[in-house]
Amino acid sequence: MYTSPPAGLSLNSIFDYVIVGGGPAGFVLAEQLSQIPKVSVILLEAGLDASQNDNITIPGFAGVNEFSPRIWDYYTIPQKQLNEATPHLAQGKVWGGGTSVNYMNYNRGSKSVFDEWAEISGIPGLAWDSLINNFKATTRLEPNRRMSNFSQVLDIEAYGNGPVSLTHAQTLDGFDPYWNYALKDTLRLPEVDFNSGAGVGVSYSVESIIPQKRTRETAHTAFGYRMANRRNVRMIHGAYVNKINFAGKRAQSITYADTNNGNRTQTIKAREIIVSAGAIASPKLLMLSGVGPRSHLQQHKIPIILANDHIGANLQDHNYASIEIQVRDPVYTLSQWENSTYLKSIIRSFKQNAAGPLANVPASSFSLVRVPNSALPKGPAGDFHRSLPADRGNLQMQYANVALIANTSVPTTKVITIWVALVQPEAAGTIRLKSSNFWDFPLIDTAYFGTTGDRAVILWGYKALRRVLASDWLKPLIVKEIYPGSNVTSDEGLMQAIRGGAQSYHHPMGTVALGKVLDQDFRVKGLKGLRVVDASVFPKPPNCHPQADVYAVSHLAARLIREADGWD
Repeated sequence: MYTSPPAGLSLNSIFDYVIVGGGPAGFVLAEQLSQIPKVSVILLEAGLDASQNDNITIPGFAGVNEFSPRIWDYYTIPQKQLNEATPHLAQGKVWGGGTSVNYMNYNRGSKSVFDEWAEISGIPGLAWDSLINNFKATTRLEPNRRMSNFSQVLDIEAYGNGPVSLTHAQTLDGFDPYWNYALKDTLRLPEVDFNSGAGVGVSYSVESIIPQKRTRETAHTAFGYRMANRRNVRMIHGAYVNKINFAGKRAQSITYADTNNGNRTQTIKAREIIVSAGAIASPKLLMLSGVGPRSHLQQHKIPIILANDHIGANLQDHNYASIEIQVRDPVYTLSQWENSTYLKSIIRSFKQNAAGPLANVPASSFSLVRVPNSALPKGPAGDFHRSLPADRGNLQMQYANVALIANTSVPTTKVITIWVALVQPEAAGTIRLKSSNFWDFPLIDTAYFGTTGDRAVILWGYKALRRVLASDWLKPLIVKEIYPGSNVTSDEGLMQAIRGGAQSYHHPMGTVALGKVLDQDFRVKGLKGLRVVDASVFPKPPNCHPQADVYAVSHLAARLIREADGWD
């Protein structure tokens, strides 16, 4: 049993838990562990407290965060299958992490994903029938009473009474209902609730929005304020953790640069260190601290604490290929904000009435599609996708009412972007250090479309997306296809278009995986006093936006940690 320092929690105390990273995992862990009064917890976040910033709180402004001080400005290394492009892979650098800068879509993925996790990790609680209790414990669905022009399939039993508020769009934007009808009819998809374990179908997205105010719900707003008056927990932002310090094989402290105080070096001692910095920063911190692939650490002259080639491996991200179309009224587009008078009017509407375009997420409906086996390569090249369980949609289709590809051929005020994302990639990449200097960003190789099977799946999806756009439901709304253009029809031409318009979904996962790196209590195998809990622990990627899964897995991890450490 650990013992806590006295109330007051000086930074000179020996904490029971230091949690590195103030994203969804970090906040869930801190809140759950600090429920025990005698347990001392400190939560450290490298980024800002931007909880009052309109660009975070207002759902309609979600897109402006991608290039801002509120993100880690990561790019991949040149991607072979994307014509050597280096997609932007921004990650949250702010209280709440990704939940403060994402598009608020909340969906969980196929049941079979979690059953596979349980089998790989040896953790029964990760199986869907068990993990659903953690999904329910972290969220509550609050139907939007202002809902005016659509209905939504919902499985009310899939939601609980937890801290994270969920709701759905207040109104639709003129494209949404027809887009959903087109998906259902063209691809023969059922309408489902993607929070009930369904992995193939179409849905209006449930979103992490506080319905009464129509403001973004983040890990900070949901869990942080629950800890505000607890004397056994501290939360510090502007703390850029750059090293875990060991005595032998036991982690004993962390060192961080205090960016609020001229980058002054600080050290925090703890009986247990939990790294929750995300799938890019978590393996980076481990490697900087001497925990990682032997040859790689030797290359950078980093003393080896523990050699494990799986750290920084297994990187998987959702990557999407886009089509841009010119649309007619009544389709609403974000480029209308270029009119300053109009922008002021919708800001006023939001602040006075919690209504209008800014009360909604820019992308609120999508589908998960399973590619037919007939579209896959014969033989071993198609085996991975062919072997996926029947409920495992491997493509996601979604749209946003804004132009995402630079194009000057038409005014962008009436352009929207539709995309298809590979959400069950076969290829996996790596995170590697650029140097031993912690200020340097790591080298990120996402291996997008890196196998013959992956390329066959995305090509089929791109063609299917065109079929959806050609449906009778959408024809009256579409003027023409701008990118890649209707003249591009050959497989070779379409693959070039896919490569030229591909972007990251900002969903990196898997780089400190359960089973390969972590044991059944989320400890780093071979070490003491060190755990990892965040999206890096996912052994395989879910086929959804991952914030829901991070919340649930972190809630489960907190319970397992409390039990393993003798608190429960």
